Amino acid sequence: AGGNTVNYIGAAQTVHSNAYENLGLAGSGLKSLQVGTSLIAVDLTLTGTVSTIGVTDITIVGDLNIGSGTTFTSGAFDHIIGGDFINDGTFNHSNQQITFSGSSTQSIQGTAATTFFDLHIAEGPDATDVQLDNAAGVNLVGEMTFDADAVFDADGPINNRIFTVISTAMSDGRIGSLGGSADITGNVTVQRYMDAEGKIYRYISTPVDNPTAEDLQGEIPITGPFTGSSFPPQTGCASCAPCTGCVLDNTSMFQYDESIAAAS
Repeated sequence: AGGNTVNYIGAAQTVHSNAYENLGLAGSGLKSLQVGTSLIAVDLTLTGTVSTIGVTDITIVGDLNIGSGTTFTSGAFDHIIGGDFINDGTFNHSNQQITFSGSSTQSIQGTAATTFFDLHIAEGPDATDVQLDNAAGVNLVGEMTFDADAVFDADGPINNRIFTVISTAMSDGRIGSLGGSADITGNVTVQRYMDAEGKIYRYISTPVDNPTAEDLQGEIPITGPFTGSSFPPQTGCASCAPCTGCVLDNTSMFQYDESIAAAS
């Protein structure tokens, strides 16, 4: 199908086992991919109410466009995208990896919230390799890894998108090591799951260097004898969580530095 577009426009159909330039899956029903379709040299576009499931690793050199009302399921396979990832429908990650490996800045777009399991950002020629521009937000439940000099813009070109590293009772999302000049720019939301066990002390840590108490007070109140305590309620920190029900300014957080040797 060199230089062409092939569209499957009926109800449930079997997609011919072949490499494609542009592949369009339209109409309705399940479009059954075959193992021979492991390369789409330009774009893969889903429209109508179709669904499709990966049956082999697929390299999409251009865009993956999941239209409104459609579903793309990774299956038990990892996929590579060289263009933009546009999700206006449903994306099921199947606990697999998506690799962004483009020759220019790639964008994660769409109007539907998107959850990835593992993400890998490959290094390209541009200053930013992948930027987030999904209006509904993007979640990571597995691990995000990077080539040595890859850069991910987590809150998008105008700093208003939301990238969340998810934490649940079963597992925590995580960011892999950043080697070379690899970097994440912009704001990242990092969750830390806690069971409802009442008033107990918990060990918490931060995924970024040099956090402040005020950084944490956007989500949880922190009290104690310091300027900016959550009790009494602050007047200079509109984003800080108030300590509802507090009647005393007792210390609620302590710091532990493992680099300091224990006293003999």
